[in-house]
Amino acid sequence: MTGGARLSGLSGVVTRFGGGRSGRREPSSPADDVLSVPERLVPTRAIGILVDVLRTRQSPVVLDLGRVVGGNVAFFTSELGCKVVVADLYADLGPGAADERPSEEEIGAWLTARVGQAAESVDAVLCWDVLEHLTVTEARLLASRITAMLRPHGVLVLGFSGEWRAECGYATYEIVDRERLRRQFHSSPSRQARVLTSREVMETFRGLAVVDTFLLATRAYEMLFRKPSQANRQPTSMALPARR
Repeated sequence: MTGGARLSGLSGVVTRFGGGRSGRREPSSPADDVLSVPERLVPTRAIGILVDVLRTRQSPVVLDLGRVVGGNVAFFTSELGCKVVVADLYADLGPGAADERPSEEEIGAWLTARVGQAAESVDAVLCWDVLEHLTVTEARLLASRITAMLRPHGVLVLGFSGEWRAECGYATYEIVDRERLRRQFHSSPSRQARVLTSREVMETFRGLAVVDTFLLATRAYEMLFRKPSQANRQPTSMALPARR
């Protein structure tokens, strides 16, 4: 079943949030973009941990910051009974967006429009191949919002490329099971990605504790963060080596 077919059957389950920056076009769906690299199965550690966390929650809420992937929506709603909220940040990441140099107040207003969940209202956040398309300021403000929105012991699954790529576009990840992801790269006129390091990412999300770091076969990093409880608000700063 294609992603579009899955979404048509789940249209009443997925909640879309935010209207984006004014004047920006909504980009085409992943199905309309050109697949530059054939799909590839890659291992994951974070999803298994995420599943174990969500199974302990009653009516958990998952926030996805990327494009809607039908298989992921089905996985979280059908198998785990989650509510899925989609806040597609790609809708505003056109090639010229990075050159506008908006103020922190304007960036904050954009993030509020796209990612406006209340404090401690979300159990998990998926942020695959999004952070590297943001400026340093945008990433820092987004991290602050994510940290505030997560409930105590809530988790952030973060994926980002560890090397520069000449082609503009983005990757989507579909959950196959708790140990495997299906990766596809879509060529699109999105903003050029920048190279991130695990150290920079840890500094960006300094309000969260690092649980695991994993280097995928695609040279992309997978990192799992957890929000400390109310009683223990001192996140770890120890850098974990990337596992393969």
